[in-house]
Amino acid sequence: MDLLQEIEKQEYDLIVIVKHNTPIKALKANLKSVKQSVQDAEFNYTLKDKSIESLTYKDSRQSCASDNFGNLILGIKNGKVQGCYIADRQK
Repeated sequence: MDLLQEIEKQEYDLIVIVKHNTPIKALKANLKSVKQSVQDAEFNYTLKDKSIESLTYKDSRQSCASDNFGNLILGIKNGKVQGCYIADRQK
């Protein structure tokens, strides 16, 4: 089963997808929506040439990070991140 089928099976209330080339304005809007849904959500990221170079997600239950950021998928259910899927950028 591939990742997207697994995510669909979980029936999350909200799924947030961020790709390394997400425009900064959209990135901030996506992160804001997560912070509104998940009270203790924290994000740190670095930018290089207008794309996301590294990204870290953390809450009181889990964290995920990538120094060669490709994509992040967060599955949120009942106000908590139930799934944090992060992948490095393919070269």
